[in-house]
Amino acid sequence: IIGSGGIAQSCHMRGYASIPDECEIVAVADVFEPTAKKAAEKYSVPGIYTDYREMIAKENLDAVSVATPNKYHKQPTIDALNAGLHVLCEKPLGMNADECREMCATARDTGKILQVGLNSRFGGAPKWLKTYAENGGLGDVYYARAQAIRRRGTPGWGVFIDKEQQGGGPLIDIGVHILDVTLAMMGYPKPIAASGKTWDTLGKNPDLYNGFGDYDRSKFTVEDFAV
Repeated sequence: IIGSGGIAQSCHMRGYASIPDECEIVAVADVFEPTAKKAAEKYSVPGIYTDYREMIAKENLDAVSVATPNKYHKQPTIDALNAGLHVLCEKPLGMNADECREMCATARDTGKILQVGLNSRFGGAPKWLKTYAENGGLGDVYYARAQAIRRRGTPGWGVFIDKEQQGGGPLIDIGVHILDVTLAMMGYPKPIAASGKTWDTLGKNPDLYNGFGDYDRSKFTVEDFAV
């Protein structure tokens, strides 16, 4: 596990621990050693590292989960692929299209699996709908509309409001899930053009209530709305 904080402990490691006959967590790496130790203790993992490169070099790994903050997805993913390991990388895959292309190219060149943590497509309803669509239940699908709204507001912890480290706001956080589900239901048609617009009006307004608790509005640098 590369990056052993919240998403690693609550999702990746919990999932792996639930299938002990198929998966063994052998090591965790985190630049903040207490976080790595906490994750290792929680899931009885023997290997603890503060440098993922050392972990890759010393441990006999088959695959890694990259669960670092968004800004740090690219290099661990590329290094792991080049070391002959499969990678499950948290979403979003990268901070921008260029990073994603480089990561995907490395996966193709190494012949290893690079999977993105877009788990919503594997839920019961999307899986049923995809089968229904593939069996002709929706006819010729030529248009789709994807929409996700979270009324709880802005997560003020971590780096969610910091564009430099997060890459974006709700589009990168929850929008990618609904976009992926929609495209997956359609058989992932190849896009030929895209246009978009973002706003940051709500996130910077100190007069608005925030369901997740208050945060420093002056440090809000991501979008709060995207189309």
